[in-house]
Amino acid sequence: MEKILKFQLDDKIKFHIGDNKGDLKEIFSSDQLYSAIINKLAILYPENITELINNFNSNNKLSSMLYGLNFENKSHKNIKEIYFLPKPYAPMIIDEDDIQTRKLLKKVKYISVEALRGILHNWDENKQVFNINNLDFITISNNFLILNKEVSNLDINISRFKRLKFIKKNDRPRISIDRYTNESENFFYQKNIEFRYQKVNNYIIKPLMYSILSGEINKNLLAAIRLLADEGIGGKRTGGLGKFKSFEISEANILNMSLKDKGKYYLSLSTVYPDKKEIDYLLNYELEKKSGYIYSVGGVPMRKKTIRTISEGAIFKNNIDGMVVDISPDSFQEHPVYLFGKSLALGFGGDK
Repeated sequence: MEKILKFQLDDKIKFHIGDNKGDLKEIFSSDQLYSAIINKLAILYPENITELINNFNSNNKLSSMLYGLNFENKSHKNIKEIYFLPKPYAPMIIDEDDIQTRKLLKKVKYISVEALRGILHNWDENKQVFNINNLDFITISNNFLILNKEVSNLDINISRFKRLKFIKKNDRPRISIDRYTNESENFFYQKNIEFRYQKVNNYIIKPLMYSILSGEINKNLLAAIRLLADEGIGGKRTGGLGKFKSFEISEANILNMSLKDKGKYYLSLSTVYPDKKEIDYLLNYELEKKSGYIYSVGGVPMRKKTIRTISEGAIFKNNIDGMVVDISPDSFQEHPVYLFGKSLALGFGGDK
């Protein structure tokens, strides 16, 4: 049972999603989303938190926060929604003479569900590449890839549409204030990601975020997710960043694809921490360093253990379960600190 957790965004809303180096990320990964949900469960149900965590770890999986585009007409009627999934790490080949398109594909980060279905269908098992010569696609701001037919029935100037920019990185000037004297200290720039509505012809196109959650959503989990939607995600939320306009839960069939499909290969939609016996199933992937601090007990924060995980878009030769691993430092005894590394993946390449 899969559900879509859909988060609508205001125009020009800003997010600060950091990585282990303090730089910006565009994707709020599944382990970060898990930590945010568990934090809300602890606020709402402190007396049952151990049971609730164990229940989630045993019965649920979730994807990273992914993107979608909502097309509205001037009457604010929803005309179309396009959902995107992470670009696979496996190579995509196209006519060697088409150098421009090959360069363009290197910049793509997100692929529409419909386009990805066509890409997965063109998997060359012998060469272990995706052959996309027959795919009729366009890209938006070089980052988002969709099929031409997904917008062919809309009255849109394609040339303008391809130049639209929904995600922008910017810097905001800030001054740090001494907490004791209230005197201004260092001047600095705060890096943020800004999401923007775009207009083309008679349409307003609004970016949105969503995550796929598998397993039962009980009333406790639903309450925690709603609290997360109210309070937002990422850093600098006290400064108004990371807020959502609205939240809703939809059936997963809005993606028009099933995560229950089996195959010889799997595309990961989440951060994955594989078990040792699963390492042989890794085919194409990228490692990401995970670290950070524990803030739950107040006072001086303690640093978590540093580990490396598999990023979204990895290709596996079999379906990997992944693990939930305790990354609390040895000197920290108050409670476990979990990194959620269970795999939510999409099967392709024929029945296993």
